[in-house]
Amino acid sequence: MPSESQPVRIDFAQMPSVEFGGSLIGRAALAVAIDELKKGAQEIGGKNSGPWVRKYLNGMAVEGASWCAGFVSFCFANNGHPMPFNYTVSARDLLNQFKSKNWSYELGDGIAPEPGDILVWWRNGPENWQGHAGITHCFCDGSLFTIEGNRTTKVAGFAYNLKTMTNLLGFGRVPVAA
Repeated sequence: MPSESQPVRIDFAQMPSVEFGGSLIGRAALAVAIDELKKGAQEIGGKNSGPWVRKYLNGMAVEGASWCAGFVSFCFANNGHPMPFNYTVSARDLLNQFKSKNWSYELGDGIAPEPGDILVWWRNGPENWQGHAGITHCFCDGSLFTIEGNRTTKVAGFAYNLKTMTNLLGFGRVPVAA
């Protein structure tokens, strides 16, 4: 692990070391996310449009709809394991499904996100129905690294300082024996 004086460098195209944790199913979903990132998954032909977006929406919403939760669902549906939750294109629904299974956490719980955990943020206010979802790549030295769809026009990796995140609603972890 880097020291405080050395910046953390993450290669989003590589699976993080097992020392970072993560359940078998979560890490398998992260491998799918990494593969989609490497393939250059992105919007084509307009906002929230194109073959990648249609694939992630999975017929559950019309092209043009937000696709972040569909991307996360796709990664879990195509990771070689039984789908541990219902495919959804709603970030809030993802978190609610994890809450109903007692698989959800908040930052104040003293549990840090691990590779393959699903993160859900609020948009336009914590009580608003809108949200955003992504998959944890790793957590290291107070920095959270994610792979997300629909934060920009493509599947990409992002870095956050966990101490300054104000709109994270929580995260979900598929247990080892889901």
